[in-house]
Formats: sequence, structure tokens, C-alpha cells
Amino acid sequence: MPSQQNQELVKDTIDKIGRSKNVVIVEYQGLSVKDQVQLRADIKKAGGELNVTKNRLVKLALKDRLKDIPAEIDEALNGPSAIVFGYEDAVGATKAIIDFAKDHESLKAKVGVLMADSAESTDKVLSAKDIEALSKLPGRQELLTMLVVQLQSPVQGFYNVLKGNLSGLARVLNGIKEQKEA
Repeated sequence: MPSQQNQELVKDTIDKIGRSKNVVIVEYQGLSVKDQVQLRADIKKAGGELNVTKNRLVKLALKDRLKDIPAEIDEALNGPSAIVFGYEDAVGATKAIIDFAKDHESLKAKVGVLMADSAESTDKVLSAKDIEALSKLPGRQELLTMLVVQLQSPVQGFYNVLKGNLSGLARVLNGIKEQKEA
């Protein structure tokens, strides 16, 4: 019979998985406490959360979502592991992990799951290479900025055309005025 504390941890992890856009399992062994605190802060700033939970409990929580644990995830959940939840978008927390791993060799992304938005779609298991490729995509904020720039571009061009015609007319009128004064 599982303990009450473990049951609560599994419920909490199931809830976090349900709210996540993606989940990444990382190996963090060898990071100093200071580095772990910095990693947690970076992930939180990117709209995610890092938890160290017993692998067995993570498997139970993932089994609730995935119905069957893929071999890649089962293998990744051996040894010291931490689980990263990406709440805001699938890219933000993943970027934070990969950027942090560039300076800290002991942090490695093992495997991940890209959560489907609808019940008709299935969740996709990501390899370490897939996670790195995902981290190179623009995040939600970057995409919104690109959209605003694209929407603003035709308006800005139209404004410049109108402004050019008006300033040309002003120069012509100014030239006529100077000509009549002379």
C-alpha cells in the first residue's frame, strides 16, 4: 500500500503534467547546489518548473497521461533524474535547460514529451536531439513580436508613401513661393 505522501506526490505530478505543454527529464547529477538554484530560477523565469521526484512516482504519473510508458522514458527514469515542466509554452523551459547545459556539462536532457493540445492528438516522445531542436525554435514571446512587426509593416509602408507625397507637395509649394518672391 503506497504511503499517503507518495499518493499526494503522484497526484501533484499528474496535475503538473496536465498543465504542461511539455515535460523534459534531465540528468542533473554533478551540479552544485548553487547551480541547481540558478537552474531552477532560469526555468521558472522561462515559465516552467523543475522538480526532483522519485522515478517510480514519475512513471506512475506519466502512465496516467500516456497510458503506456514508452521504452525511452522507462530507460531515462533510471538513476538520478529531475523532471522539468514547461507551463507557458513548449519552447521556453526547454531553451532554459539547453542554454544552462552549454555552461554545465553535468546537466543533460535525457528525454521529453511534447503534450498534445487536444484529445484527438497523441503526445510525442522527444529524444535528446529533438529536445535540442525544439530549443532552437522561437518562443511564444518572440513569435508574438514577429507577428506584430509583420502586421505593422504594411501600415508603416503606407504611412511612408503618404508622408513622401505630402513632403514632396510641401517642397513644390515652397519652391513656387520662393519663385514668386524673387
